Amino acid sequence: MVQKKFKKIKVAFIISNNSNWLGEVNYFKSLIGSINELDKDIPIKLYVFTSKFEKHFTKTKYKNLSIIQTSFLNSEGFLPFIKKVLSNLFRNYDPIISYLLKKYSINVLSHYKPINGFKNISWFPDFQHIHYPIFFSKRDIQNRNKLYNNYIKNSEILVVSSKSSKKDLINFKKEKKKIEVLNFVPEINFSKIKKKKYLQKEIDIKKKYLFTPNQFWIHKNHICIIEALNILKKKGIKIQCIFTGSSHDHRNPNYFSDLMKKIKFYKLENQIKYKGILP
Repeated sequence: MVQKKFKKIKVAFIISNNSNWLGEVNYFKSLIGSINELDKDIPIKLYVFTSKFEKHFTKTKYKNLSIIQTSFLNSEGFLPFIKKVLSNLFRNYDPIISYLLKKYSINVLSHYKPINGFKNISWFPDFQHIHYPIFFSKRDIQNRNKLYNNYIKNSEILVVSSKSSKKDLINFKKEKKKIEVLNFVPEINFSKIKKKKYLQKEIDIKKKYLFTPNQFWIHKNHICIIEALNILKKKGIKIQCIFTGSSHDHRNPNYFSDLMKKIKFYKLENQIKYKGILP
């Protein structure tokens, strides 16, 4: 029996600048890695359009992925400014992105704002602005709602990362659209992990510990752990805690330093260790 060969479906991801949001970087790495592991007969070809300065996706091990770098997707400069002006004027057309997608004969645009003339798959990372509005300005909430409504109205498929987010989206949206739950599963090469030696040598952990790998954003609530450890210390219970992740939050630039001051004030330096960004 002769197996029928299907024409490759070209799927594009647009990743402009992810250096401050490691969650998104890891999400895309895992998603692209998972697609790359699919059966070779699956007719999908992946493209990542990214900036000239993007480092996370330029050195790729994936055979089924093409990286297209362009100055238009840089975070700053004259060309990104022109792109922003044009995309604001034309809304869902975005002539720059449309040109790039047509140039490479892209069929599906995934995890980006909908662009007219292409099949669009939109991803909703979360609905924190609805559950925790105290962490967002009124303008941020309005912009998020506007963005999400655009996704709903102009996408063929809506993607969420959990059943909980699916419920949120159903409550949020007013139109009937197909919702798919694509659970986040981190891409880990377990064969390269030598757990005990790595932890002892690189991270200097020699006893039981509490691990908190959250980026230092205020809604991650690190202060809750610090306060809890301080209460336990007063009762004679000392627990080691390891913090990892990016220390930068553009919305709260002093948040990380304030937490470090609180740790010092409570004299918890020997219990709470910050180890930066780990591989």
